[in-house]
Formats: sequence, structure tokens, C-alpha cells
Amino acid sequence: MTKRRSAAPDIAGCVLLLYAATLSFAFLHGFYSSSSLAGVVPQVAVYGGLLAACGVSALGLFDRKAWARGMGLLLFVAAFIAGVTEFHVPDTAQLPTAMLSLFAIVLLLATGGEFAPGGAADRDPVDSPPGERDND
Repeated sequence: MTKRRSAAPDIAGCVLLLYAATLSFAFLHGFYSSSSLAGVVPQVAVYGGLLAACGVSALGLFDRKAWARGMGLLLFVAAFIAGVTEFHVPDTAQLPTAMLSLFAIVLLLATGGEFAPGGAADRDPVDSPPGERDND
């Protein structure tokens, strides 16, 4: 009997894409935040890096890559701390940021077996022998 893939890593990946979408506004604002290049480069580099990290980690979570689980956990812990401590997070976004991050951390910790070699992500029920399929 094969183990089925859960939707939990996909939900966590969607939360990361939501974070990436909100970071895109800060990234684009970075180009207009200062009149000098020295003021623009740090903001564009930081927000661009976070945007890329969220996007790449989300794509890895959709594919059930083990490195993406670790990277996603780090990003969610950082987002949770930022939401709780009010670090560059507006007042109206603190609770949603902290709660979504905590929810995604729990989802990723609960579905660790899907990211292990030989986990549910490595098996395709269509390609498995007939005796191992759930619907036989």
C-alpha cells in the first residue's frame, strides 16, 4: 500500500508565494526609495533576495525537495519573529504574518516523512505494481 501525498507542503508553499507577492512591492519600492545608488542597492538586494528565497523555496516545497523544507522552516521562523517583534511588519500585518508562519511551521514539521528519500513524494501510485495500488 502506498503512502499518499498530503496537501500540507503545498499549503506551506502557497504561503511562501503569498509572502513573495508582498515582498515584490517592497522590492519595486526600493528603486524609488532614494535618489542615490547607495540608498537603492541595499534595499533592492535585501528584498530581492528574500523574494527569490521565498519563490525558490515554494517551488521546492511543491516538488517535495528536502532542502526546501529546511529553507522554508528558516523563512517561516524568520517571518514569525518579524511579525511578533514588529520588525519591518506593519501593525495590520503582524497577526496574519505570525499566524500563517506558525501554521506553516506546524505543517512542515508534521509532514517530514514526505521529504525523506523513499517518502510519499518519490512514489507514484500510477507507476507502482498493481498489488501496491490503493484502488486495486
